[in-house]
Amino acid sequence: MRLILSEHYSPEIARRLRAKGHDVAAVAERAELVGRSDDELFQRMALEERAIMTNNVKDFVPLAHRAAVEGRDYSGLLLTSDMSLLRRLDAIGRTVDAPHEFLSRHHDKDSCRNQVRWPGPPAHRGQTFSMRVSATVAIRSSMAEPSMVWGWTARRWTPRSA
Repeated sequence: MRLILSEHYSPEIARRLRAKGHDVAAVAERAELVGRSDDELFQRMALEERAIMTNNVKDFVPLAHRAAVEGRDYSGLLLTSDMSLLRRLDAIGRTVDAPHEFLSRHHDKDSCRNQVRWPGPPAHRGQTFSMRVSATVAIRSSMAEPSMVWGWTARRWTPRSA
């Protein structure tokens, strides 16, 4: 799977992931992408067949939802948070470990196609959230009961009944 790190992430993370054998770039490394809108980045990465890793949930989830409603393909969206993946320089090793483990398990370029995932830190292995995007945005958690659905409401994830 090919990946781009949004502007929230240091290019050092991309360099370290490339050193581990992954096809990863950072927006900050590509002058033509710096300062682009989220929508432009989302569309461009769909064309390049690159999944996007970002902690900008509030802007990118609606883009994935709109793509699903309109029947447009995209290569995947990996969501993070400052709690799950710290963006401080002293934590860069841990910030590299989570996407490294995720990418190591998802080699195929289509493994996250049209999906939104929430990979956790390495300590939470197996707790990756995956989202099915349809007319209603919902997240199924592999940690929760099989019938547990998580929905994005009021700027936070909340459990809903299936």
